Amino acid sequence: MRQIWIQANILVTCIAMCSLTLPVHAAENEAVLFHEKAQSPQQMDSSLVQSVKNMFEQVLVRKQIGKIADFFTKDAVVFSNGNKVDYQDFVESQHELSSSSIQYAIAYDQQAWLSGHEKVAGRVFITLQKSVQEAQKIEVIFIAEFQKGKIKTLWELAYPDLSTLSVVEKNS
Repeated sequence: MRQIWIQANILVTCIAMCSLTLPVHAAENEAVLFHEKAQSPQQMDSSLVQSVKNMFEQVLVRKQIGKIADFFTKDAVVFSNGNKVDYQDFVESQHELSSSSIQYAIAYDQQAWLSGHEKVAGRVFITLQKSVQEAQKIEVIFIAEFQKGKIKTLWELAYPDLSTLSVVEKNS
């Protein structure tokens, strides 16, 4: 029951984040809401969705940390479970994770993609496994805001929180 309640809260938070008022368009002289511009999977900007998928595959699964600059702006900010991380700290944390023996696998919830006004929202399941330990799975709901084809801001909510998993330890 607790897990359902937590997942419901994550979803409500994600919907609320998607509904934030965006800057006023001078030509239209009215505010645009993300959900008004959201598109179905058939209509969405497939290049931004593909960019997110490529980022997960290359940076997380293949551990190609040098590719982070291909996907994120140099002034990018990541909000993960309430913690704000700037670009440099994000790169350092990814480097630390990539140097561990943890292996990653990604599965996408194909029904959960939304895109509009340079933003992509989605849901992924990340499986982590280290040598003989049992694999652990986390669910991540995210919104990525793009600027010139790269992620400028990333909001993510993960359950369980990555830092609480036994597979993730310092000096792994």
